[in-house]
Amino acid sequence: MGDPGGAGASGIDVLPLHVGEGTYAVKLDRVATVLRTGVLDDVEHGTVIDLAEHTIEIAAAATLLGERSTEESAVVVFHGKGTNGHVPGWLVTDVGDPTAIEEVKPTVGSIRHVRGKVLLDDESVVLVDPIRIHRQ
Repeated sequence: MGDPGGAGASGIDVLPLHVGEGTYAVKLDRVATVLRTGVLDDVEHGTVIDLAEHTIEIAAAATLLGERSTEESAVVVFHGKGTNGHVPGWLVTDVGDPTAIEEVKPTVGSIRHVRGKVLLDDESVVLVDPIRIHRQ
C-alpha cells in the first residue's frame, strides 16, 4: 500500500486506521504500538490497562470519530498523554500499512483534531491528531 520505510524526501509517514466503515490516518510518529485485541483480555471503551509502565485508557475510535461501531481487531496506542494523564489507545476495526504521503490538504472548519485530508489508494481520508482529541 505504500513504502513502509517512508522513503520520499518531502513525504509524511501515516498509518491508515479503519474505523467502522470509514478510513482515517494518523501520523506514524504519533503511534507507539499496535496490539491485536486477541492478546488483551476483554478490552472495551473506557477500559484502563497498565502496560510497560504506562497506564493506557482505551477508547472506541468509532465513538470518538462519529462512525458506526463494528467489530474491532486492534488497539492503536499513541505517544503522549490525554488530560487525565493516561496514554490514549484506540480500538479500531483494522490497521493498514504505513504509507508515505506527499501532501496534506487543508480542510475548512475549526475542528482542532483534524489536520487535513490525505490521499491513500486514490481515496481522500481525514488526517487526525489523536492527542488533540484526548486533550479537549
